Amino acid sequence: MTKVRYIVLLAVLALLGCTNPDKALERRGEAEYTVILYGCAGGNLDSYLNEKIYQLFGQGYEKEVFVTALVKYSSSLQHKRAYSGTRRLSLIGRSRVENERYADASFALDNPENFATFIAETKLRMPAKKYILILWNHGEEFSIFDQPLAAGSRAILYDDNRNYAPLSIFELERALALADTHFDAIVLDACRMASAEYLFQIKDYADFVVAPSHNIYGGMHYKRFAHHLAESNSLPSALSQFASSTMKHWTRYDTSEPMDISLFDMRKADVVLKHLAECSRQLLALRNSLSGEELLRYHRLNKTKQSICKEFYGEEGILYFINPKSDSSVESVDILYHLSSFGEAFNHQPLKESVVEAHKAFNEMQLATYSHNLSPAIGTTSLAVKWSYHHRYTFDYTREYIEKIGQEPQFTTLKSIYPYLHFDQATSWSLLLEGNMLE
Repeated sequence: MTKVRYIVLLAVLALLGCTNPDKALERRGEAEYTVILYGCAGGNLDSYLNEKIYQLFGQGYEKEVFVTALVKYSSSLQHKRAYSGTRRLSLIGRSRVENERYADASFALDNPENFATFIAETKLRMPAKKYILILWNHGEEFSIFDQPLAAGSRAILYDDNRNYAPLSIFELERALALADTHFDAIVLDACRMASAEYLFQIKDYADFVVAPSHNIYGGMHYKRFAHHLAESNSLPSALSQFASSTMKHWTRYDTSEPMDISLFDMRKADVVLKHLAECSRQLLALRNSLSGEELLRYHRLNKTKQSICKEFYGEEGILYFINPKSDSSVESVDILYHLSSFGEAFNHQPLKESVVEAHKAFNEMQLATYSHNLSPAIGTTSLAVKWSYHHRYTFDYTREYIEKIGQEPQFTTLKSIYPYLHFDQATSWSLLLEGNMLE
């Protein structure tokens, strides 16, 4: 542990000592904002979880901003009183944090009913005009672990206290529906969350979303988050400042990996979906029109893999995979760059025109974006999207799922899961995935 992180840990321990679990939370009037942090350390992120708590709870009190959290530390720390069980923290004064044991360590953070109950309780305890939800832990691209409303699905929250049971995007959607709450903002503080599969699944539950499409390192930076909310003249302005300060924070510690963070206006999501549906239709029409050598050229472009020596390009210099240097297994591409690349490669005018319109709509949705060390050709990112090949799309992942989760999956292939996505229901992207015949 670095010296800086050791000092932070000591500060957090002191902060957590300012607790009185037996005293009921003081009821106050309605605030401008209530910020809700929901997450767990997942076996290896405890020092980063302490950082988030210190940044949100230890940086001073803003009278217009209530802050609460429901968090769980890794199993290795459960023997320590301040870290045991599932903890609820509440900032209730200038120097006072209530820290109580909300439930034991077996509490299912991935259960939509539990999640919704905590949201409802928070609205009664800390009423506000606007609500912001922060989801924090590990994350990854859409995969077989995104089981639709099945126990032990995917990767927004990995809980090592419960055999790494994760929260799926479908379970998150269900929790938000049960809570009957439209959030003013949702912060997806986990790797690779800015994807078409995830954002469009929760588009009806938040006005704004902050998320990265690449890997992130230790989570976002909340040191002045409450201050930005209290002092900014609008929520988008506060969230943009937050995203900007987060990128500056990341680049202080890691300058080699590609990174990005964007602010999205989800009120524009349906328009973007409409244009992406037309792009998908045109790309499918392009592929279906090809034969012989031209079809082989399409598949050769489709076959490209990210390579360190190619600076994140595929071998043909076309596809850009959302991928850290150390991981060549990721199968997500930047959707607008991807569509544009195929339109240009085959000079397919209808596809090129539809991409132009999609770009215009997306620029209305992406209010701000900050990036570092992306390939010069791509410039800025849009959204990640799955780009599997046919045999990976139809592959039976039962064995891999059992090895990781310890039980059989309800759905065994990506092909059986993908049509549950709002994105696919709007765009029929799965037709493109199923037709990716060569690798």
